[in-house]
Amino acid sequence: MIKIITDSTADEIISMHISSTLSGTVNPANVAKEILKTDKVTVINSK
Repeated sequence: MIKIITDSTADEIISMHISSTLSGTVNPANVAKEILKTDKVTVINSK
């Protein structure tokens, strides 16, 4: 995820994930966003 964000030329990235109760992808996406200290990414948990 970090490589995708740093390589992106997009103005903003919306990262939508299947419910966190079914998958473990939401937390790593939030961690990547925090590591990069960016508001360019919006992480959505579909719940």
